[in-house]
Amino acid sequence: MSGKSNERSSGPANANTGHFYLWLTASVLGVAVLTLVCVQAPSRIKLLGLFAVGYGLLAGLWIGRLLRATRVDCVKTAAVLAVLMVAAGMVGMAVESHRLYAAAIARQYAIDPNTLLAGKTAIVGGLESQTHFDKMFQESRQQRLEMLAEMTSFSAYLRNRTAGAHTSANGWPHPWPWALFVGEVLLASVAGAWFIFGEVARLIDEKESVR
Repeated sequence: MSGKSNERSSGPANANTGHFYLWLTASVLGVAVLTLVCVQAPSRIKLLGLFAVGYGLLAGLWIGRLLRATRVDCVKTAAVLAVLMVAAGMVGMAVESHRLYAAAIARQYAIDPNTLLAGKTAIVGGLESQTHFDKMFQESRQQRLEMLAEMTSFSAYLRNRTAGAHTSANGWPHPWPWALFVGEVLLASVAGAWFIFGEVARLIDEKESVR
């Protein structure tokens, strides 16, 4: 008899766990897709600050509606995870945007083999041996690598985002680009939380009305 009651009690618990993982999986996938779409969005609509708010609202709408539809029991835990997902999505968008930015810079400053061969022919012709050219090439290559490392850093990407914004054509000075980035993550999180906690409140009211 007790075995049957245990089976009945474990049934709803298993169902609730399934609902939670369903919500979590669908939310993560949705935020990932939204993040990749936003990365590819035209630069003209990526307004500083405002774009982050829009991202947070869309992500929060998706996550919150899913949370209410799946009727997850541990709503408070899910709500905290949901806000963290929005913040993680913003960070992921910056990481992917930086990757594309760094790749574009690397392609722009890549060494053309034909140009290298022409330079080698011109220089070696006036030198006693190839050793001088190799030494010059290695020094030039090292300088280029150091320059690329600086130009493709995450800090350089953040600074480039502010280039031409209001006052500075070369981007805002350190640490303001970082402050802007952190502020945008917070703005997106707050915007997402507004939708998420609204849906959580409706879900709690619905559950209370059923009892």
